[in-house]
Amino acid sequence: MGDKIEMAGNNIRGSIVNLSTDLNKVHQSINQLSETNSLIYELQNLNAQLEKELRQLPNENEEEKEAVREYARRLIEEADKPKPNKTLIKISGEGLLTGAKKIAAITPAVLTTATQIVETIAKYTPQP
Repeated sequence: MGDKIEMAGNNIRGSIVNLSTDLNKVHQSINQLSETNSLIYELQNLNAQLEKELRQLPNENEEEKEAVREYARRLIEEADKPKPNKTLIKISGEGLLTGAKKIAAITPAVLTTATQIVETIAKYTPQP
């Protein structure tokens, strides 16, 4: 069954549209980042890719999928703060990678994408 999409107004140029995403809050946090547009665009694409990859996993991996989603959310939300806690960023990044490693045997691309998210966040957030 497809998504129902309703739009209002004459112009949606530059708008963010989230469809079928469990990482919706992550996308919204990305929009708040004050860094360059290319970094925002990169994080949006990586999170959309991560969600796509997680959806490919069987239902019996729901706990692992939720852990990866939660650590991705925490990582980006913390990085988005005016004064991010570097230790929390490091821990959340490690948690994201640990969760991704647990399901990499089923969907290897999850680990690749999770690594790219951590590296992208590291580009503008100094590590402890």
